[in-house]
Amino acid sequence: MQRDVAEFDRKHGWDSDTPAQAALHAVEELGELAREILKEEGYKKGCADRKEMSGELMDLLYLILKIANKYDIRLEDEWRETLERYTKRYG
Repeated sequence: MQRDVAEFDRKHGWDSDTPAQAALHAVEELGELAREILKEEGYKKGCADRKEMSGELMDLLYLILKIANKYDIRLEDEWRETLERYTKRYG
């Protein structure tokens, strides 16, 4: 997935975005996801849209992958290490 994001960014001229810009964009997307969750839980008026929720989650994932690419962090490797750490800590 990280390779896909890097290629898409290059193709569309988005590879010049800074990590800070991507992080701020991620905060915006998180807010949009939160709005749908608040609707789902009845805290906010309106009907939650699961398709909208999934779209916001994917926007967040894209931006996380983009940030990882900027810092040459291989999330697949980090994911395995994180699961090992969680397994040791929580069983």
